Amino acid sequence: MKYIESSFYSGNEKSFSSSDGFKRVIVINERIDGKNHLFDILAKHLDFPSYFGKNWDAVADLFCDFSWYDERIIFIVFRLNIDSELLRILKGISESACQIRNNAFYNRGFNVASVQFVFV
Repeated sequence: MKYIESSFYSGNEKSFSSSDGFKRVIVINERIDGKNHLFDILAKHLDFPSYFGKNWDAVADLFCDFSWYDERIIFIVFRLNIDSELLRILKGISESACQIRNNAFYNRGFNVASVQFVFV
């Protein structure tokens, strides 16, 4: 958590270059009222492409991609008031996306070198 300052917990996206090496920091600070609301919030804050299917498989696919960003490093902070089951699923998808992205063969085709997911 040393890379996060309290000013980032506004729910707004911040872009910056710093000695930490992060090129884009996205903070999602929302109260979630169900699965469909979560999909809407993710699409809004993460600028999901228009083809986003608003389902868990589509979230998983896009968490492995992020090709619509120009930045090479993305840091996503989730600060959600959310049902525990939805949070469990979202964390699982995030963890799986990290494992897939860490596969050197898979990661060669993407312009985004690193995506960090943090849940606070």
